[in-house]
Amino acid sequence: MSAAFRLSALAMSAMLAACAVGPDFKRPDTVTAARFARDAHPSMQYDAAPPDASAEADAAFWRGFGDPALTRLIDAALAANQDLQAAVSRYDASNALLSQAAFDRYPTITASGQIGHQLSSRDQAFGAPRSVRDTPVSSVGINAAWELDLFGRVRRSIESQRAETAASAADVRAVRVAIAAEVARTYVDLRGSQERLRIARDNAANQQQT
Repeated sequence: MSAAFRLSALAMSAMLAACAVGPDFKRPDTVTAARFARDAHPSMQYDAAPPDASAEADAAFWRGFGDPALTRLIDAALAANQDLQAAVSRYDASNALLSQAAFDRYPTITASGQIGHQLSSRDQAFGAPRSVRDTPVSSVGINAAWELDLFGRVRRSIESQRAETAASAADVRAVRVAIAAEVARTYVDLRGSQERLRIARDNAANQQQT
């Protein structure tokens, strides 16, 4: 095989790898409302808020009603809801994969060691005592590897997993909001029914007095 053929094959492999990675995504120009300005600028870094941070923002929503009973009901529903627990578990798993993908940018160093004893037979040592035939044996090895991200595979992997983590965080918040909204709706309906019942009883009492 000639050197020119090997160089051509290497160049072709590099071109195919570069094509597989793909170019940078370019967001199309669209008219965006001011409150969504961050999403309109790709240069702005988007970090997925962890579920705990979203929980504080959501808590301010229903606690703003100033009804301790409603707050207790929603807190209890959030603590016992299995759908929310599953969403949080998916976020934790996605966040762990993001951390693992980020480690691919750094060198990988592994070390190994072995220590022991080698006991020779009497025949091999010409009848020497055990203390002489017992030889300590030890070995140490260190390996280092680092992937040079020429074609952006590691970077693309991190970007993809970051998007997955952001989506998982959004799912957690969506489940929280849905649970809180359902509990609040049921609670408001209950309070409305209680108020209508009170009014009906007052009307009945007034009619009996007249």
